[in-house]
Amino acid sequence: MKNKSCLKIFILVFTMACSKAPDSNEGLKYANVSFDKENESIKMSDMVTSVNYIPLITSDDVLINEINKVIHNGEFIYVADRSSLYKFSFDGVFICKIQKNGSGPDEYLSITDFQIDTDGLPWILSRSNKKLMNYSWDGEVTASFELDTWVNAIYLMNDNRMILYCGNETDNNEYRLNTIDLKTKETENSFLGIDTHKATYLHVRTANHFFSFQNKILFYEAFNDTIYSIEKNDISPYLYLNIDNKNIPPSFYENDYTDIADFFQNLFTHTYGYGINLFFENENKYIASYYYDKECYLNITEKENAYRYNIKTIHDDIALYNYPINFTGLTFFPDNCGLLIVVYPTEIMDYANENLSKEECANIKEKIKYLSEDQNPLIIVLTM
Repeated sequence: MKNKSCLKIFILVFTMACSKAPDSNEGLKYANVSFDKENESIKMSDMVTSVNYIPLITSDDVLINEINKVIHNGEFIYVADRSSLYKFSFDGVFICKIQKNGSGPDEYLSITDFQIDTDGLPWILSRSNKKLMNYSWDGEVTASFELDTWVNAIYLMNDNRMILYCGNETDNNEYRLNTIDLKTKETENSFLGIDTHKATYLHVRTANHFFSFQNKILFYEAFNDTIYSIEKNDISPYLYLNIDNKNIPPSFYENDYTDIADFFQNLFTHTYGYGINLFFENENKYIASYYYDKECYLNITEKENAYRYNIKTIHDDIALYNYPINFTGLTFFPDNCGLLIVVYPTEIMDYANENLSKEECANIKEKIKYLSEDQNPLIIVLTM
């Protein structure tokens, strides 16, 4: 269960989309990134208010493959790989799972995304066969949709309305975002028209696109430097991420690229900032991740005093003896309280055995409940 290489991250990014910098918009906020090469790492204790370590218990029935989504609702942790959706207590104790992969009427080919409704029941999106299903935790289907377009991500606005994110997929579709009524199964609103030129070579398939804050649903996508606010039946630009004035210029996307590989071959000849794959905020901060010069950064901008961090690595000085958490190659998700980070126990123990004393190694083993190299991932919950 080793962490993924930089190469895999760049291959994943090959499927991302884009947009130009926003025109002047009343009320649009700005988060400005400025690079400081001498301060690209930070101690965890300097950036968080609390940390929780959640070792996901491993057993013969609970062997998690590559994680593609994690949701924490305060009481439970929900974790999905491509074939199964798992429900854990906040202590990492396994509760139940849904494993219905197949081609039957109550099955999915793979889990692309999921959401949890107010009754604690999951909606599962299977992009591969254009299905959206609501399950009970005993595996029974309580609602099912046949979708007529490719959908890459979903978000529950409430128990009656859902947002479908289609990216630049133009199959029976002209918009990146569509909202549907879950009772009537009808489309209610559509937002952000698809650029047909970009649709020929750029498509978005990432895990993070939505975050809820102060009764607003914030939407973001890779290679779009603007975060949007969705309220009821309207969408508007909310915040623009200025990556040290190094954002990809609009003219770059106007070229005719043979395919996605050709696009990225050209992109990597430049030093641009691009690829927002996470955004969230709280009362005091904006937090966004992006790529610059093939490295993944986390930008933390203080709202009041304009102070900001721009970091590649967090050193866990709280419980893991300065274990380095590098964002390039890392799997992470936004959370209502901050950030959810997926870490592989074997990599932590490799670091410990190479750098720490026997007593310190024993302390880490106890903290992460380490048993073997085949152990399920550790979820670190950072409250910021």
